Amino acid sequence: TFGISTNGNGVAGYSTTGTGVFGHSNSGFGMATDGHAKQVPGTFGWVKAMITYSQRDGMKACFNSQASGAQVTTPPCGFTIANPESGHIQVNVGFNIDHSFIMVTPFHDGYNGHGTMATNGICTSSCDITGGNVVVIGAFDASGNPSSNTDVTIFVF
Repeated sequence: TFGISTNGNGVAGYSTTGTGVFGHSNSGFGMATDGHAKQVPGTFGWVKAMITYSQRDGMKACFNSQASGAQVTTPPCGFTIANPESGHIQVNVGFNIDHSFIMVTPFHDGYNGHGTMATNGICTSSCDITGGNVVVIGAFDASGNPSSNTDVTIFVF
C-alpha cells in the first residue's frame, strides 16, 4: 500500500512494541526520498545539521533538518556563528544537541598559506556543548597556538 496526501503525511507508521515504518529491498534502496530527511533532536541515525564554515567566506553551505522552507539549505540556515577570531568558534544550531554526536573536520580554504587544525575531530569533553544549542570548537595552528583561520565542516547527528 501507499499513501497520497495533499495536506499531511502520505505514509505514517506507529508501533508500541516495534518499528513504526520499515523499508526493505533485495535489489535497491530500502528507503528513498526526493526531499530532505528530518529526525527530531536527541534521536540517533540521520544528520540533523551540516555546516561548512570558512573564516574567509563565512558560512559556505549548510543543512538544517529542523528548519522549513528555503531556510533548510540557504545559508545561514538558522545557525549563528560567534567568536571565530579567537580560534574558538561558537556555533548555535538553534535546537538542543545535548544528546547528539558532533563531528568536526578541518579543511584548508586556500588563504594565508596554511590550513587549520581543529583540536577535536569528534567532540569529546574538550569540545564543549553549552546551553544545549551551542558547540564550541577550538582551532589551533601547527604550533599549537589558537588559530583565527578556522575552516571547518560540522556534522550534528
